[in-house]
Amino acid sequence: MACIFYKMPYVFSHSSFRFPETGKKLSLQVNMGNFNAEKKESKSSAANTYGKILKYTGLFGGVQVLQVLISVVRNKCAALFIGRVGMGITDVLNRTTDMFSALTNLGIPLSGVRTISAQQASENRAKVLASIATIRLWCLMTGLVGMILCAALSEVVNKYFFSATLPQGFITLVSPVIFMMAVYGGEAAILKGTRNLKRLASVSVTGSAISLCATIILYISFGIDGIPWALLAGTFALLVSALHATTKLFPWNKNMFSASHLRAGKALLALGVSYVAAGFAGTGAEMAVRAFIAGTKGSLGDVGIYAAGFVLCVTYTRLVFVAMDADFFPRLSAVADNRTERNAIVSKQIDVCVLMMAPMLVAFIMFLPLAVKILYSGEFKGAVGMCLGAVGYLFIKAVIAPIEYIPLAKGDSLTYFVMELAYDVIFVVLVIFGYNRLGLEGAGMALTASYMLDLAMVYAVYRKIYGYAFSANTLKIIIVQFCTIAIALATFISGYGFIQYILGTILFALSLLFSIRKLNLTWNQIKQTFARRMQRK
Repeated sequence: MACIFYKMPYVFSHSSFRFPETGKKLSLQVNMGNFNAEKKESKSSAANTYGKILKYTGLFGGVQVLQVLISVVRNKCAALFIGRVGMGITDVLNRTTDMFSALTNLGIPLSGVRTISAQQASENRAKVLASIATIRLWCLMTGLVGMILCAALSEVVNKYFFSATLPQGFITLVSPVIFMMAVYGGEAAILKGTRNLKRLASVSVTGSAISLCATIILYISFGIDGIPWALLAGTFALLVSALHATTKLFPWNKNMFSASHLRAGKALLALGVSYVAAGFAGTGAEMAVRAFIAGTKGSLGDVGIYAAGFVLCVTYTRLVFVAMDADFFPRLSAVADNRTERNAIVSKQIDVCVLMMAPMLVAFIMFLPLAVKILYSGEFKGAVGMCLGAVGYLFIKAVIAPIEYIPLAKGDSLTYFVMELAYDVIFVVLVIFGYNRLGLEGAGMALTASYMLDLAMVYAVYRKIYGYAFSANTLKIIIVQFCTIAIALATFISGYGFIQYILGTILFALSLLFSIRKLNLTWNQIKQTFARRMQRK
């Protein structure tokens, strides 16, 4: 499912910006007693809860450090060899294939995770294998439909969305990406649902590393003409890595091409259709914004800067959110009908996300101009203002993302769709208005404003429907870290030169110490885990 600035839960995203989550086979038993929702929970219970969240955030976060390094090299090469126009073309191709993927994947990857996760918990291997066959069959079919549809409508999209600014034939050329990502989405769902998280991590690293090598060679050799081939090569590397991992555990079987598996897919569709609509609305909104930037007031070069700001925001904060789809969602789905345990899990996830995000954002604010110069080039300096405007969006995302998983876990597709559609409308209106008035800086501020409104809507609606409310501890964490980030942002914008870096360093230290203090119940566990790994080596 596509997403607006990765707003929607991390089911899968696209091409050069994709980051699958992970795993070696784990047999994880979740003791829900650790998610005690009583007002006065014990320290040992809190430690165990935070520890489990940090364990898998650490697993995926370690992978994401490698992913960030790969992304840094890729983006630098893109800035040098294809420029901001080339990055604009890359981003438009990504969003186009995202849109067709969202339209045709029928939500199979998402509903597949939920289905396999539930059957895995019941330890019914026969049902798990049957579901895997069904998911693979439907992913093959939806991928073929998406690829054909994209190729057939490629010139229509180029003409009416982007005023024929894309090189001719580029959209047609990347249409196989949709098929490959559909198949990859099914394989990733299998690994997530069966809790093979470490194996999924190795898929991510291997695919990204191969993709990087291919991308650099193609950019150097062909420049802008190498863009579609780089997207194809990167997606193919990811798919092959996933198939190599999954077929060892669950080999492909010709019996999956049967009428019974075709009929069984209807159950997956019942859950996934509303999510498809939500995903399509999201990618459509992103396409609308890019079409406005490229064809109304800006150019493909401005789209490239917008994409650079997007990548900076998403790449930097990726390690905070990347574990949610693979670990948090299955855990939440397992207790979806137990309000007390469900709300406790969500609150703990918010705590960890905010405590990890806040120090990172303070550092992000301090070093953003330098990062843009190092990671891109001087022609991308417009991304600085956009990212500063989007700092609030990044913080609010840490708060709202766990809450938005509640209807997904409960299978409440209608509520999920309505809320996503409402956000999409707000997003398009505010970002177009912000860009029209203040350029890319206004677009960044509009992102923050759209998330503020979305948080208000989601909290009010989900509190009424699902009974979710922030715990006192969660609210305290949010307020303290929000104030720290707000002061850091105000200090940086004021432009006091060297003093702003001194104050920024102090604020970073305070934010980090507060986070460590709140998570200190797990600090010894982290050190012990690291020590054990070193001993194994």
